[in-house]
Amino acid sequence: MGWARWVNATAGVWLFLSAWIFPAATWERSNQGLSGMCIFLIAFVAMAYARSRLLNTLLGLWVACSPFVFAMPARAASMNQFAVGLVVFAASLWPAHRDITDDRLAPSLSSTGHRDG
Repeated sequence: MGWARWVNATAGVWLFLSAWIFPAATWERSNQGLSGMCIFLIAFVAMAYARSRLLNTLLGLWVACSPFVFAMPARAASMNQFAVGLVVFAASLWPAHRDITDDRLAPSLSSTGHRDG
C-alpha cells in the first residue's frame, strides 16, 4: 500500500465531509459528496489492484473541472473542490512502490549469475 493511496482516501473523506461544512447549493453538495465517496472507495480498491488508481485520476480530473463545468461561483466550496481534485489527480498518478521494479534500479543478473554489462 502506497502513501499516495492513503492521500486519495483522506482526500475522499475530506471531500465527502466538506459537502456539509461549506455552504453550497444542493446539487453542488451532491456532486461533492458522491465524488468524495467514490474517490475514497476507489483508493481502497487501488491498494489491492494498482491499475484501478487510474479511475481516481479521472475522478480527480472531474472534481477539479466540475466548478468550471457547472459555472459555480468562486466560493469556499468550489475552491475546495478544485484543490482536492488537483490533489487526487496528482496522487493517483504516483505509482506504488511495488509498481516500480528493481530491474530499472539495478543491472540484472544473467542466468549464469554474472552481471550483464
